[in-house]
Amino acid sequence: MPMIPEKSSCDSIPQEMLETRIDELIEAGWDVLYSDFDVRAFDRWRKRAFSCLNVLLGPDHTYTRSFGNYVEAAEEISLLVGGGILSAVKEDLAKSEAVSSNPATVTN
Repeated sequence: MPMIPEKSSCDSIPQEMLETRIDELIEAGWDVLYSDFDVRAFDRWRKRAFSCLNVLLGPDHTYTRSFGNYVEAAEEISLLVGGGILSAVKEDLAKSEAVSSNPATVTN
């Protein structure tokens, strides 16, 4: 059975742990993919990832809406799309963290 993070909703997570939580969700998605695609594990992963995006970004954010629209069916393509969205969120978090830690790097 694939490893699914127990606490993946992103509730009450300090900023420094958000990237770790996203990493866990990405890894859990790969576990589902390589588990001969366990549909129940996919459903758990999808719900936890969507919940995390809702808490982290809000329901109207492009990433949250895209995840909700394109990661519905328990199919490999949905899993890959969802993993891509989570990877984009991770990259954006890293960029925003770099900018906030060094505001002089911001260019207009």
